[in-house]
Amino acid sequence: MPQRHIALPHSGGATLDLARFISYWQRFNIVRMPVGARAQRYDRFPTEQLNSLDPVLRRVFLPSNSPYKNTMQAVSSVVDALIATGIFHLTVAACPGYYRPVQVLEINNAKANAYLEDCGNPPAEFDDDALVI
Repeated sequence: MPQRHIALPHSGGATLDLARFISYWQRFNIVRMPVGARAQRYDRFPTEQLNSLDPVLRRVFLPSNSPYKNTMQAVSSVVDALIATGIFHLTVAACPGYYRPVQVLEINNAKANAYLEDCGNPPAEFDDDALVI
């Protein structure tokens, strides 16, 4: 079974809870998410890109008072760790809000469901207003 937590190396010690992340995808029926890694302030993301991986990690998975909200979180080590779980894979696809095809994560729902069965569903700790914009 993949590890439960993935370190967010530029977050001051925060981790990505894999079960919560998978639950996030399933709750909103997400099958593909642009990586959208940007070395920029959070408020500089175009509205149509706020549901890509980097802003989601900053908005949903960092503590609300984190001083790292303006620091890129979808770095290679995080994307590589997500791919290494076998639950996600990386591909290139056209996505709304982008003028060209971009790197996207896609989920394998069968593996995601098996993972959640093994580790147990996480508690619903999401701020609904922060989830999908």
